[in-house]
This record gives sequence, structure tokens and C-alpha cells, in this order.
Amino acid sequence: MSNPFCLILSGSSGSGKSTTAKILWQRLKENPAYLNLDSIKHLIYGAISSDYFLDLARENALLLTKNYLKNDHSVIIDKAFGSYDYVRPFINLAKDMHVKSHYFKLTAPLNVLISRVEDRRNFSLEEKIVAGEWPLPAGNERTAREIYEFCEKNKHPEGIKIDTEKNPPEKVVEFILSYLQE
Repeated sequence: MSNPFCLILSGSSGSGKSTTAKILWQRLKENPAYLNLDSIKHLIYGAISSDYFLDLARENALLLTKNYLKNDHSVIIDKAFGSYDYVRPFINLAKDMHVKSHYFKLTAPLNVLISRVEDRRNFSLEEKIVAGEWPLPAGNERTAREIYEFCEKNKHPEGIKIDTEKNPPEKVVEFILSYLQE
């Protein structure tokens, strides 16, 4: 655990970021912390995707990230950031702590994202728990479309883009792992 890093996975709802993050969390030997910002947001009962709750979740995630990195644990951050303005504080924190950061943007066409989000609504309770969809409310076509449009409106060149329509989760994980080993 002597070389912790900050791994940021961003993408629209249904892009595969949580699936990818959970596989990496289990496979990485560095004993990383996994921070799902939606789960952090929902630590407050009734929290919604408003600026207040989203900012509060980011601020708390930054504090957790700093603490884990300071204690030599790598961190996997999972959030549909959309705008690089929301990613930058994590990149800067890692830089200030002399820790490597890696930023990946998972993408897929809107129709694929909507299909994935809608399919999750039909999961059994056990599948929802494994997917991180319970007790959190499951997304729907409207939320998938809104997040996709926000990401499209705020496109930026930073980060490494991975198409999750063309690459299954295991291939996405292998690509990220190969990048981390460089």
C-alpha cells in the first residue's frame, strides 16, 4: 500500500461505472476504498439530486479521499460528474498529496444507457442490492436522459474515454488495470 492512487470513474447513468468500480474494488491488491457519491448523498434521508446535496456529497467525498490517501489506501470514486469542474478538486487533491490520479469517462449511446437503466428497475431485491440500487431509488428514462444531456453539454477533453457499448465490463476493467500498471 505504499503507492496509493486516486481512480475516478465518471459517466452517465447506465454507463457501467458502478459495475466497473465494484469489480476493480474487489480485484485491486492495494486494498482501496470505494466511494460511490450517490451513496454518500443518500446518507441523508430524503436527499435529492439538487446542488445542495450534490455539493455536500462531493465535499464529504473529498474529505474521505484525503483521509484514505493519507493512510496509504487508494481510492475509487464513482460518480456521474458530467462537468470537469466537479472532477478537478479530486485531481488537485491527489496532486497536492503527491499521489497519482487517473480519470476515466465511461460512455455509451443514449438508447443503450436508457435500456440499461430501465432494465435495472426489473431486478430482484437481491440484484438491486448487489447493483447498489437499493435502498436508493432506481433511475429511469428521464433521469438517464437528463444526466446524459448534462454530460454532453459539459464535454471536456480531460480523462480517458471508454465506450461501454463496445466493451463489456471485464474488458473495461482489464483496460483500466493495464493503464494503472504503466
